Amino acid sequence: MKSGLYSTSDPKFAAHLIRDGILRPSGCCRTADQTTFSFEDPHGSGPALFERFVKGEKPERVIRAGMVLPDGFIETLSDGHLLVSRNGTEERRDTWPLKRGKIFVPPSDVMIRERVVLLPDGPQPYGTQEQLFREISRCVHRYVDIPEAWEELVAHYVLLSWVFDAFRSLPYLRFLGSYGTGKTRMLEVARELCYRAIEINGASSTASIFRTLHEWRGTLAFDETDFQNSAEYAEIIKILNSGYKADSPVLRCEGKNFTPQPFHVFGPKILSNRTRFKDEALESRCLTFETSCKKTREDVPLELPSAFFQESRGLRNKLLQWRFDTFRKLVPEDTRINGIELRLSQILSPLYLIASTESFRGRLLEFSKEYGSQQRQRRPEVIVLEAIGGILAARFPKDRNKPIPLKGIAEHTDLVMSEMGLARDNDHKELLTPKEVSVLIKGMGLEIKRYGRGRVLIVDEAALAANRREFGLDGNREHEDEQAKEGE
Repeated sequence: MKSGLYSTSDPKFAAHLIRDGILRPSGCCRTADQTTFSFEDPHGSGPALFERFVKGEKPERVIRAGMVLPDGFIETLSDGHLLVSRNGTEERRDTWPLKRGKIFVPPSDVMIRERVVLLPDGPQPYGTQEQLFREISRCVHRYVDIPEAWEELVAHYVLLSWVFDAFRSLPYLRFLGSYGTGKTRMLEVARELCYRAIEINGASSTASIFRTLHEWRGTLAFDETDFQNSAEYAEIIKILNSGYKADSPVLRCEGKNFTPQPFHVFGPKILSNRTRFKDEALESRCLTFETSCKKTREDVPLELPSAFFQESRGLRNKLLQWRFDTFRKLVPEDTRINGIELRLSQILSPLYLIASTESFRGRLLEFSKEYGSQQRQRRPEVIVLEAIGGILAARFPKDRNKPIPLKGIAEHTDLVMSEMGLARDNDHKELLTPKEVSVLIKGMGLEIKRYGRGRVLIVDEAALAANRREFGLDGNREHEDEQAKEGE
């Protein structure tokens, strides 16, 4: 038998090979005793698969919603079938053969039928990227009431979600606010437009979230991420802390033998919270729009109409074609934005690279600086420095250099955080304990000594001033003084 050519006289076996698209039928030879079916192997994956079938074994199934091929893409469509787009040609399949005796199959279509996962019907023309961006922006504007700058940011985040796997790290889009401020509506509208959007809420089990993300590898739309159960909260934090960076799977033990298995959780994430995360690293990865109880525009409907779902479905089809056209043109770069922290510069870099216009890039740079300054004020180190500054300002000049008890600093951080709206309830979940204050102070290079039964901060004016400059506190104060003089 020639290399790449296979034959069988078992009609059921032949039908199975044809049905699953494993090998390509090349002909059949009939004799008085039997009929022999011949097959070719167009994908270089037949030998292992053929050997498995001869031995009576089933091929291993790789369940995934899509894949980037060397010359194209595989995408699961809304009808549950695979779309194979290669070199400008499209083909619909139920399976796709892989090397080492494996078969690529789409996940269960029950997730599509129940609208847990949103998919396109097929690629459609979209014009230019700027025209597509304007369509998305207009759609967002019609159904949510947010500032124009955030409309543009949400529209670009939608675009980013469709090519996220071309990048190494991503930001999260988060809507933060209390009950009845419209954060769920914003999440719903953004979700309808994003790539393989997966709807998850606080009632979902962590195991189901891991598996769903691993199979679908799309955009996680997570409503009400304020978990009461501490064990569940810890698991969700693992997903969110690992999910912003490529090639950073979460390991979990599976099966009777508790074999460690990697679960891939990388991808865009849209979150809605009533309160901020206690994990500062996670907070730094979120682009947060804070909702309010202001009156909504009159033209924004109270309920999403059927026209919105038809419009969003059409946009998903256009965005799929945009993914095919754009993915391989993207070249991730090290885009550093002066004046903001490296973490914020890192997560905003993908948005900068896919910007539809140069004017948006300019506005994104300005937004980054302003947003970075606002976020910096919420850092625990900044809060501690403000608390120390408040204590020193209340002292007489002769007492400024006296040590400050850590307990007093912790109490003053309580006041600072309350003024910022961070002390959210009677449990004081976001308030800093003396031990946490001690860790932060040591991390800033300030000196702590034991004094009697407690510990105190040794006041070093030069070191405090250096830390204030590093976190931009003195710069903000000078700016405020200039504004006050202009006002006079």
